[in-house]
Amino acid sequence: MQKIFISHKFLSPDMEAARKLANRLKIISEEIDIFLASDPDFEGPRIGRSINESLRSVLGQVSLVILIYSDTEHDWGWCMWECGVATDPNDETPTNVVILSLRGRVPRQYQNYLIVDATKEESIQNFVKQLCTDETFFPNVEHALTNRNPNDVFIKEQAQLLSQELKPYTVISEREEVQRWGGISLYVGSSTIQKLKNLKSSPLEAQDQDINLINELNQLTENMVVTKSVGWGLSHFDYEGAPPDITLADLRKRWEESRGENRLQNKPWTLIILDEIWRIVTSRPTKLTWDPFLSMRDGGRGGLWVYPIIYRYTSHSEGHYEFDLLIIQTLEPGTPLPFGVDSHDIKEEGRREGKVTLILRLINRRLGHVPQTIEKQVRQLPIELLENLGEALLDFDSESDLSNWLSHR
Repeated sequence: MQKIFISHKFLSPDMEAARKLANRLKIISEEIDIFLASDPDFEGPRIGRSINESLRSVLGQVSLVILIYSDTEHDWGWCMWECGVATDPNDETPTNVVILSLRGRVPRQYQNYLIVDATKEESIQNFVKQLCTDETFFPNVEHALTNRNPNDVFIKEQAQLLSQELKPYTVISEREEVQRWGGISLYVGSSTIQKLKNLKSSPLEAQDQDINLINELNQLTENMVVTKSVGWGLSHFDYEGAPPDITLADLRKRWEESRGENRLQNKPWTLIILDEIWRIVTSRPTKLTWDPFLSMRDGGRGGLWVYPIIYRYTSHSEGHYEFDLLIIQTLEPGTPLPFGVDSHDIKEEGRREGKVTLILRLINRRLGHVPQTIEKQVRQLPIELLENLGEALLDFDSESDLSNWLSHR
């Protein structure tokens, strides 16, 4: 008897597709035992036991996990956790993973697994054929699930039926909600809120003060927990879904490790968020800071710049807060076009900002990380001098060469 765990989100159409798949698998072979938490006709978590404990127990025994994947707009952290527990190399029972994609898309980290595209009948045909006739499909046995031939009419018929049953769930509704931008939600406890209230000045001013204060502010972000990711929210930090217990500090460290010393912005973006939270909890007026940072989405190759903005917050009588951040994305690191400003001026500024970005990258590659004072001087150069600096860099061997060049301009 082969035990199969069907992992899915408890949302439509995923639940309906999971039930159709489970029922079809039972028809294909009686040698299959299915765990499906959303349907009482199949085995699920036991009453009176912790869900985590129950799931860990089952996942340690299954030989196959089928993850039903529908879209990128929802939190897949729980399903990813189930796949991770099932494939734990320390488990005695080896487990294979199959991704059944209802829309033809799959999480990047699961590209190496068997992918079944529910929008294509030939993909389902191949899946059913392997399930029934491949001796290596289930890792803990040396024989196929059935004695049928790969060209058996029964296999073809069952694949066609499964394809027809899943088809209604592969169509994207015309009324499907699409997030134009992403966002995240932060939970901040009462003790952290109190520490922010005790600050004598804006967190943004900390970057001009001693390093100890900056370290204290960074420690505060370790207690700011990401409770939700919407749309592209966490993908800007190279996450799929919303892993549990991620903090604002984790996002900062992950982004800094990816970008190295090449931050390409005037103010650290976490300080911008802290400053806005400080203004909220101390009843000060908002002060939007349009300072972007480079998104890590698609490995940072997409050229997306993002601006985090707190657009909503909830305060609780116990002293803790919840903050909802909208992460606006743009292809240019310039400020959004304000009302009444000529777009030509903005384009020129965007062109200059692009050259600044390129020059700073070249400086970092040739001379290493330079002090903020020098970076600030470079950012203030007009576009003509930026072009001259780009040529002069080829002859620079040290930071002093750059400093001398700037001092004579």
